This record gives sequence, structure tokens and C-alpha cells, in this order.
Amino acid sequence: MDCERTRQKNPFFASDITKSRMERILSLYCINEGVSYTQGMNDLLAPFLVLELSETQIYSCLVRLVRLFLPKTFTDNDFYSLQCSFRLLRLILLYHRPSLCRFLDQYNIIPELYATPWFLTLFSHNHSLDIVYALWDCYLTLKDPLLHFFVSIALILRHESDLVQANDSNIDSVLSPMKINNVSEVRELVLNAQSLLKRTPISFRNQLKKVAFDHHKCSEKTLNDLEALVCLQISAEEVVYALAQQQIQDKYDSDDEEEQEEQQEEQQE
Repeated sequence: MDCERTRQKNPFFASDITKSRMERILSLYCINEGVSYTQGMNDLLAPFLVLELSETQIYSCLVRLVRLFLPKTFTDNDFYSLQCSFRLLRLILLYHRPSLCRFLDQYNIIPELYATPWFLTLFSHNHSLDIVYALWDCYLTLKDPLLHFFVSIALILRHESDLVQANDSNIDSVLSPMKINNVSEVRELVLNAQSLLKRTPISFRNQLKKVAFDHHKCSEKTLNDLEALVCLQISAEEVVYALAQQQIQDKYDSDDEEEQEEQQEEQQE
């Protein structure tokens, strides 16, 4: 296990007591959940260890967090679920910022290169505890597991200007600093993520839930099907509804303009 490497600069995690506690809880988790230890579990556990909780309470917090936000991540040795999540993340970016997505594709910058720690540890890795607590508090308060995908997209978009100015020689140095800098930035990212989520087609959100969160097991076929997609899949019913809503809005705007023109004519008379 990675207990020795967990938050090495923090004296609390350097103590033998903390390391032993971490090993016991992670061992119990793997046995009870029927999974093998995977790098990243230590980072998910670490924020709970600092709190004044019993080992039973800490264990319960870890189980609850994983079941809510990473229910499939550690359940298959081939990491098909994680790979599928990355394919979905790219499709979301393609929908909301096609130019940036195409730019990253041009340099073969796949989400695995920058988002792996985000999705294995819910941003716990390489982020201070105050930032992790603030972000997880938002996740748990809002109770929407999809939010993590859109916080990730919001973070990518935050670095868009730096990314598009990069080239072959410095693209890696631009990817590395993509992290959350402070608690205020957490709040901003969550607000932006909520806006992105709201503007994402419902039919795709349902597909995202199915692949990443329900009991449907991800397989090589699931991954291949997602890789074959050239854009988000949106149901015909949702397209028709969106067009109808747009027509209603256009008519409302047109009526409003006519009313303003009539009022101006009356004032001139």
C-alpha cells in the first residue's frame, strides 16, 4: 500500500500510528468490498484520518464516498470503468468547447494524461486538505455524482488560454499545473460546473449515469462503443423539444420587440 508516500510533507501522515491506522482501514476496505488495493485509495482515505473520528467512522466515510462518487472505479482490474469515464469526459469537452478538444486531440493529449489523479482520488491527490474538504463538502451537499465530471471540465476550461498557446515543446509543462489553487477557486469551479451540467443534454447525462454509476458493468465493448462516438448522443425527442422551446422563445422575443416599437411610436405621437 502507499501509506509511506501519502502526504509526505505533512507530519501527521509521517507518524507510524497514522500509517498503521491507514493500513488497517485500507486492508479492511479491500477485504469487505472484495477488491484489490489500487493506488489512489490512500488519497481518498487521508482526509478522513485527520478528523477526530474512530476507525469505524473513518471506514464508513470511505465506503460511503466511494459508493457515491466512484462506485465502479476499483471494481474491475482492467479499469474499463475509468477508461470509459475518460472517454465520456472528452465527449463533454467536445460538446462545450470543440475547439479546445480538437486542439488536445491534435497533440494526442488524452484525459488519462492529466485527469487520472482527479478521477482516482476526487482531487485529493496533490491538493491541500482545506481545498479537498471544501470540494467534497460541495459534492456531498449537492449530492450529484455527475458534478465531478463537470468540475473537471471547468478546471480544464480555466486553463484554456494556456493550453491553446502551448506547443510540442512545452505542452507537458502546461498540463502539470492544472490544479485547484485555493478554496475560493473551488466555489467558482463548482458554480461553473453546475452551469455546464445544466447546459448538457439530458439524454447524455442519463448515458453518463448509466456508464459511470449504475450497476451496468463496463466492458471492452462499452469502451470501444464510446471511442467510436464522434459526438454526444442526444435523443430525437430532446432535439425536437429543444427546437420547440427555441421557437417559443423566438416568438416571445419577437412579440416583445413589436411591443417596444409600438410604445416608442406612441411616445413619438
